[in-house]
Amino acid sequence: MGEQESLDFNDVTPDQFMKLIGDATDEQIEHGLKENWGLLMEGIFSGMRDHFEPDRAEGVSTVVEWRITGKPGDEKDHWQVIIKDGQCAINNDTAETSTVAMELSGIDFVKLAAMQVVGPALFTSGRLKIEGDMMQAAQVQTFFRTPDAAS
Repeated sequence: MGEQESLDFNDVTPDQFMKLIGDATDEQIEHGLKENWGLLMEGIFSGMRDHFEPDRAEGVSTVVEWRITGKPGDEKDHWQVIIKDGQCAINNDTAETSTVAMELSGIDFVKLAAMQVVGPALFTSGRLKIEGDMMQAAQVQTFFRTPDAAS
C-alpha cells in the first residue's frame, strides 16, 4: 500500500487479512497498528464474533480477557470475549470478571489472529502470558471457525 492509500478493513476478507499479515514484516505490522489500532482491533474482534460456532462451545460459560500491549500512547488495550448460553459477545473493557486472561503484544496478537503464529509457541517463548484457567485458554480457538489460508 502506498502512503496515501487507505484500506477499508470491512472490505478485507479473513483470507485476505491472513495473506496481508503473512506477507508483512513486523515493522509493517507495527506501522499499521500505530496508524489504525482501533480499526484493526475492532475488525479482529468483530471477526471473532462472526466466526463463533455455538455448537463447539455448548455448555461453555467463559470470559476471555485479551490484554494487548503496544497501543499508541503506551497503553494496554483490554478486550473481553464473553461466551455464554451459545452466544459470543465482545467488550472493549473489563466489565466482566475473566476466567482466563491473555497478554501479548499488538504485533503478536495480529499475527495470532491471522494464523501466522500459534498460541503454544508464543506461550513457550514467553511472548504470551496467561492467567487463570489454562484449560480454557487452550480451548478458546476451538470455539471459532477458522478461514482457509489456501483460498
